[in-house]
Amino acid sequence: NGLPWEPAPLVASTIFANHDCRGLPSPILDWDALRRGLRTECGHARETRTLGCAARVNGWEAHVLPFLRLHQPQSNSNGLDFDAFSRIEVAAYEECPLGTLVLNIARTLLCARAQQPACYLRHTATVSKELYALPLTVVMGTEWPFYALLNSQDWAWPGIPPGRDYDCQRSNRSTINWPLMRNALQDDPERPAASWWLDSLRFVFSSKLAFNLYTGSRECLY
Repeated sequence: NGLPWEPAPLVASTIFANHDCRGLPSPILDWDALRRGLRTECGHARETRTLGCAARVNGWEAHVLPFLRLHQPQSNSNGLDFDAFSRIEVAAYEECPLGTLVLNIARTLLCARAQQPACYLRHTATVSKELYALPLTVVMGTEWPFYALLNSQDWAWPGIPPGRDYDCQRSNRSTINWPLMRNALQDDPERPAASWWLDSLRFVFSSKLAFNLYTGSRECLY
């Protein structure tokens, strides 16, 4: 599965850098084809009725695996044959850091699906470090669907650690009703004309949250 490596930090000052790796001459991988094949079910514009379909990438596994294997036949039976990509990973990162991050996210998901702890821990460490260092402006401007790809896995394994309340169902609600805010971003069959954009405005511009951001982050970080 290849040895772990240390990626260089992205340069935040290159605001107009070609983060999507469009039209690179003689690329190591066909980044344009990789990116085009990882479309979400719908866009995340304000006209989108619900953000649920904008947070999933269907068919990602069949699309990504040929890139991880460099279009070579699979050499083992567990589906985690990443050696071909590992041999070019450093050069691929230098050419297209965000495309390489997407492939590492895919490797993490494949390790989770196979329930292979060593494989999962090795690749998730790189993914976590890269996502943490990624400037928000880059995340907002790129077409690489990092978080939608992560959300395309059900995460039944390794699962949520006991006692963690990531959905904020049990947390305090002194600043905002967190479950109500989360529901505003999801599809509601009883309200077919609902708009996530309009429904979320009252939470986003809540004066109580604006003056208590620290408390809010303690109640419901995500």
